[in-house]
Amino acid sequence: MAGALVQVSQAFYFQALEYSEAGIVAAYWNMVPVILPVTSYFLLGQSLSIPHYIGIAILVVVSAAFCLLESRFNGQIRSFYLMIIACLLQTAFFLVNKALFDHCPFFIGFLLVTLGIIISGSIPLLFPKIRKTFAGNMATLKPAIPMLVGIEVINLVAYFFSQRAISLGAPSLVAAVESSIPAYTFVISAALFALIPRLGDPRAKERLWLKLLLVGAMAIGVGLVSDRFV
Repeated sequence: MAGALVQVSQAFYFQALEYSEAGIVAAYWNMVPVILPVTSYFLLGQSLSIPHYIGIAILVVVSAAFCLLESRFNGQIRSFYLMIIACLLQTAFFLVNKALFDHCPFFIGFLLVTLGIIISGSIPLLFPKIRKTFAGNMATLKPAIPMLVGIEVINLVAYFFSQRAISLGAPSLVAAVESSIPAYTFVISAALFALIPRLGDPRAKERLWLKLLLVGAMAIGVGLVSDRFV
């Protein structure tokens, strides 16, 4: 179930990309850290401390600002509705995941969810039309296979640590910390541009001080949700 929730939420995410800029759609993902604490409270009776809620609010607002910094808000309303569905599915994924880890060892749970992702992601290939489309694009995809495999290996490692964090703590706080990804992306991109310009993104230096202020605000948000400042 958890694996299927991931795949279906991603399907709505990719569909939303047809109607809005990537920055806008990425910002919509930040509804998850807002929806998840509310859902956890009403369904599971789980509540967080005031500093936790303040930290979540900081992370959501700042990460949305990061995503929208280089984008103009001209997306269609359809993408917003699609991302609401995607965020609700992602919220359900967090809750199902936490329930799984509460009832079985982490590594077993991780393998089960990963298997669920692979199986549910392979189901579309059962349809002849999709197989035909996939085969027709194989010439374009083939040169990119090594890169795609490398990306998926890195993604699996990141997913492992994310799942481990969920098993150890509150899903609401994990989702909040994950919303700080835009800050990490900026810092790494800016560092690469300074050290190895051909690998970095020159746009990272635009509005540099504003971005650095946003990174600092995110650091405060992460500190609050991780009890560093409590």
